Amino acid sequence: MVGYSYSVGIRAVSHLQQILQGMGATVVASNVFLSLNTDFADGAFSPASFHDAEVPAMVRDVVAHSDALASLR
Repeated sequence: MVGYSYSVGIRAVSHLQQILQGMGATVVASNVFLSLNTDFADGAFSPASFHDAEVPAMVRDVVAHSDALASLR
């Protein structure tokens, strides 16, 4: 999941993960948290460089979960 706010959206993502898990959905552990203070400049999206590794890690987790659960579809 991707969270963004002035406090990077950690609490919102955590709550949404709990709700989705309660409904039987599978969620991945890796997330991307963006700050409206530091990752957006003059209204344009300009993420900090440390986010560069977060998105590929999250995509790898999603693909791994998808592959693992493929037989259940």
